Amino acid sequence: FGLHSDIAAPSSRKEFQAVADTHLPPAHAAGFNQAIMEFGALQCTPAKPDCLFCPVQTQCWAFQHGQVALLPVKSKAKAARTRFFHYFVLRHGEQLYLKERLAGDIWQGLYDFALAETDAADMPAAEVLRHVEALGGVLDTRRVAEDRPAPTLKHVLSHQKLEARFHAVELAAALPEPALKDIGLRAYSAAEIEELPKPVLISNYLAKVS
Repeated sequence: FGLHSDIAAPSSRKEFQAVADTHLPPAHAAGFNQAIMEFGALQCTPAKPDCLFCPVQTQCWAFQHGQVALLPVKSKAKAARTRFFHYFVLRHGEQLYLKERLAGDIWQGLYDFALAETDAADMPAAEVLRHVEALGGVLDTRRVAEDRPAPTLKHVLSHQKLEARFHAVELAAALPEPALKDIGLRAYSAAEIEELPKPVLISNYLAKVS
């Protein structure tokens, strides 16, 4: 049919559907669909179409115009980008601090921990401390010396690869109210966290450390 729209683009779906509908025999829709699928699987295959012995060769626009190798047009999928998340799992007593993710990024409306996104998978302990202090947190010095390795979890989305490192931080005191208001954090008990809507990545972490 000489259509040069990108078959991978959602906007092209209506165009191709309209052309298909004009050739669809209403009384034999099922047989027509089956025939088209078999024709695409056996004759007009994506990699090596058998044009020489094709029964619709004379009606094929691509064959008649020497564009078999060019049609249909399909753009290459964009490579998934990798994002490095550093979560600060702030704990005071039996409570953890989480926040609701806002519009403008993945997981809108779901809850996760305080987060810093960087361009590196690792974060030195001194930098972790700076981030915690910036949140208004005071570390429990009795627990700092434990130096436990931060668990790392990976998660793949349709267009992104996430590598998340979870830095568990024991606080000597609850975060001050002004800090909570500014960054949207709130303290939750284990039972409350269980009821919160969370990304799979966060649920997997909580299951791993529970």
